Amino acid sequence: MTGHLTASPGGTAAAAGPAGRPGPAESAGLGDGTGATAERLLIGVSVYREPADHNAVLFQVGRHDWTAACAPGRLDPAPPYQEPADLADAIAAYVATGLLTLSFGGPDDPAAGRRLGQITLFVERPAAVELHHGLAATGRGHDLTAAHRRAAEYWQWRAAFWPPGDGGNLHDLLEARRHLLEAGETGPACALTEAVGWQLHARGDLGREAALISDTLSWLPDRDASRAALTHELGQIAQVRAD
Repeated sequence: MTGHLTASPGGTAAAAGPAGRPGPAESAGLGDGTGATAERLLIGVSVYREPADHNAVLFQVGRHDWTAACAPGRLDPAPPYQEPADLADAIAAYVATGLLTLSFGGPDDPAAGRRLGQITLFVERPAAVELHHGLAATGRGHDLTAAHRRAAEYWQWRAAFWPPGDGGNLHDLLEARRHLLEAGETGPACALTEAVGWQLHARGDLGREAALISDTLSWLPDRDASRAALTHELGQIAQVRAD
């Protein structure tokens, strides 16, 4: 993650308070990572459904800078974000409490379309759920929504700039779609549903396409304008299957 990070791997699941609670992180009053970078780091990593690599973390806590994407000497695509100076300290603080699990990746995984030989961060699901409930209870749901939007930006960036694995960029687009739905961005999420649906349709994977559309419909309000187009797509799938 950074050259001077010294925290050891393998934080222990969900640092809830020992005997008498409160837990993650102090039931979302947050602390003590310390400071704004630490709070954005913990909230941001908590929304990812799989371990977050350095690029994923930068989308959550980095300072936007287009020149960072053109860093000299980098072979891999770089996101347009500069790393904050206190990132390593924030990581170490939350790893020490067990809220962040830090792992060292293994060999390259071409199917995933990325290198795994690096540090990744993750918030275990029980801790993430508790953290998200705490944010809602303390009136900070907007911070969670913003983190989902940034995560969606990360996955769409990766789909656009990283070499696709054996499954193409479907995984990244599906993750971006999920974060957009969580953020209430139904319009862009429906657009991604259609884009992924076209790829699945071209492959003849009609069952997966239909399941994806049905799941998206379950997120939409009854009178959402996108429902008609998605329902029409389900009709076309049924026609192709003579259903």
